[in-house]
Amino acid sequence: MHPPRYPVKAILAGLLAAQIIAILQVYLSNVDLSETILRLEAHGYLPVPGHLIAVQLSELQPAFIGGLFFTFSIGAGLTMVTLGATWCWHQVFNRKRAFGVLAICFWLMLLIAANGQGFSPVTSLYFLVVPPITFGVAMRWLSPANERTSMTLRIHVLPICILALLWGTQWRSSMFLDIRDNLLLSNPVGTAIHDIYYKYTLYPARVFKTIDQRLLKTVRLEGFRNPAMQRSVERVLRHYDYLHITDTGPVDVTIAAEANQLAFHSGQTTLLAMTHEQFLASPHKALQTFSAKADGNVFFRNITIYGLVIGLPLALYMICHSAARFALARFLPDQMASKLATGLGFCIGLTLLLILYAGGNRTISKEDIAASLDSTRWQDQVSALKAMAASEVDIDTFDINARLTASTHVPVRYWLAVALANSRRAESLNVIIKLLDDPSANVVGKAFSALGQRGNRTHIKSIINTIENSDHWYIQRHAYEALRTLGWQQQRLD
Repeated sequence: MHPPRYPVKAILAGLLAAQIIAILQVYLSNVDLSETILRLEAHGYLPVPGHLIAVQLSELQPAFIGGLFFTFSIGAGLTMVTLGATWCWHQVFNRKRAFGVLAICFWLMLLIAANGQGFSPVTSLYFLVVPPITFGVAMRWLSPANERTSMTLRIHVLPICILALLWGTQWRSSMFLDIRDNLLLSNPVGTAIHDIYYKYTLYPARVFKTIDQRLLKTVRLEGFRNPAMQRSVERVLRHYDYLHITDTGPVDVTIAAEANQLAFHSGQTTLLAMTHEQFLASPHKALQTFSAKADGNVFFRNITIYGLVIGLPLALYMICHSAARFALARFLPDQMASKLATGLGFCIGLTLLLILYAGGNRTISKEDIAASLDSTRWQDQVSALKAMAASEVDIDTFDINARLTASTHVPVRYWLAVALANSRRAESLNVIIKLLDDPSANVVGKAFSALGQRGNRTHIKSIINTIENSDHWYIQRHAYEALRTLGWQQQRLD
């Protein structure tokens, strides 16, 4: 008899290695952002995030918590792929050299693809460190190769495949919102995870965003002999939040007037060239084209998403399975404990799916909206508010009672703020103002969006005040977007 082996050790080792790399990656991005904020302030611009965020960027906490995003996405993905390949090499192919060579070639292909758009030292570390560490620890975990592999496949792998297929039937564009509303925000633990995610998710997101996805972009204009031409280009750039700075620091894009053309540079590389007239005729398309050409994170971004969608659920399943097996093995033989842990994991995954399905969207006609808003089930209220927002039904035609506005369920208040974007009535404005003080940053963000869409520029000063005094990056971002919706633009000190 061999002692029980727990794959969780290899998983945790891979995740720990990924977390160390992720902390470094997010920290370096935070330091760069801090310098950018100071430079924007020096030029008289309103930076987002503001100074209350800037003072935290050199601290370890934002880098540590922000790094968890990459740990549980690309880290989980690389860990589970390595663990699966190691198990197959050991158990299924009996350590055949040919399979090992194929696995190593696949690993090298991933490493090359990660640097295919320019060498990235930190990104490369994920591929150079996480798989070898996971492999090394996994080799100490693996059971002897003469165990009944086919039985193991049927007992442990089949339930995972069934769950994947069942969850796949629920795939839709709103799936992540449904998971947030019905699984996370339905319990205190999930709510805490949700709040942490929205407070710190913009830190790692900045690492691999394209230039045009960033809220504020820095640009330097060079070689313009015609001041009127430079002012026209700068004015158009400012409309798209490309802010001209004149210091010698690095910028997202340098636009140089060369001969009769505008040359768009990323660092020392020219990525795009066109005439002044062509740029002014279609500036949005030109900036998007440049951003796409300058994007060196396409592969990293894609593999991070796959890791989040596939690797993380598998890793969580394996960790929970090992924990349940360890607890059950105290009272039962290990083989029986392992089978029961698999059954328990399958039941938990199925239960979560049923909860998600039960709380999913209901098709509600316009005639049924009023009744659903008055329902005692918060899920019905959410479905009604979603229907109103999707069909742009004017919420002013319904009475938004105090019970709905002061609902204890975050999804109700969130979708209420979304639906209020279609309102123009003064009473609805009072509800929006109240939601700006909501304890949920998600609700506050949508309330700012609704405020911006009302088109009343008298709120500009108070929105700027929020940006300058809030310590929540997500709230600052939505407040700034509301400013831009109201027609406000950045101005540089001359």
